[in-house]
Amino acid sequence: MINTKKISKKTFNLIVFLLLVINSYLYLSQNLNLSEVPKLKLKDALFNVSRWGFFKNIKPVPAEMNDIVVISIDEDSYQRLNKKWPWGRDVFAEFLRKLNAFKPRVVAMDFSFFGRTTDSEQADLDFAQAIKDSGNIILACSYGKQNIYIEPEKIFRDSALAYGVVPYIRDKDNIIRKIQPFTLVLSPHKSADFSFEVKTSAVYLGIPQNNITHEPNRIILKFPEDPRFEKRDIIIPLDEENWMNINYFQKFQEMNVIPFWRVYERGLRKEFLKNKLVIVSQTGELFHDLHLSPFGLQPGGAIIANAMGTILSGSFLKEVPKGVYYFILILVCL
Repeated sequence: MINTKKISKKTFNLIVFLLLVINSYLYLSQNLNLSEVPKLKLKDALFNVSRWGFFKNIKPVPAEMNDIVVISIDEDSYQRLNKKWPWGRDVFAEFLRKLNAFKPRVVAMDFSFFGRTTDSEQADLDFAQAIKDSGNIILACSYGKQNIYIEPEKIFRDSALAYGVVPYIRDKDNIIRKIQPFTLVLSPHKSADFSFEVKTSAVYLGIPQNNITHEPNRIILKFPEDPRFEKRDIIIPLDEENWMNINYFQKFQEMNVIPFWRVYERGLRKEFLKNKLVIVSQTGELFHDLHLSPFGLQPGGAIIANAMGTILSGSFLKEVPKGVYYFILILVCL
């Protein structure tokens, strides 16, 4: 005969023990910040679950991702061009002249063109002229030591439509889930600036750079007033650190990707890039531009594309309330 009282007592003791463990964990996590990594992993799990068949129909990839094309500097392009890396400015000048014929709406060059070419001044002049002739080029820049803002060489930044930092934010587990779209900078030319992704998105949407403004906990991309059209301004929500969550929609393999060499050799139909947002980025393992993301290792160009897709679509992520997170945690433990 089964002793139900004994089983009930064992069950009761187990429940009490689990509750004590959970309460101890919650107390320590709030005081020692131990809960951050599990919360991050839960967020990643939700990203990946949303890609499953049923959930994918509920949360489809936004149409704006189809407007983004990554031109990939990959191993094949490196071999076909048969030029020493890093390529000279003459290669990029020729590339931009050929790319311009495809009539993309905006071109985001994920490269920092610092300094002058020591052995060919003409290459710099040609590249600067190609940037100016295109009229739609956004250049990348970066932070140096002590957060000093390192801008592209003057001849290039003066020719470009805009330039901005690619501001990855790495969490405690080294995974990139956020960008910093606005920051104070140490520069002789400006005291604050918006990111590469924000500026490129604004150009693609037809929003002038001076229509981008920062307010507490948000960035506003304001469309020019036009009585013929009524467009809703894009408001980018920021957390208390001035960071924006990236809504990862696609892996690199699922994006519109064209190898650099196909544009360089004109092996592409012109309509494929017309009016597109083009990101030019190195993506091959040869170039070591791979980063941890909720989708695993991804090239920098794919992270940039997802960040821009987040802004263009207005599909901004909201933080899961602590109560919901702890409720899920209790369910998992039980």
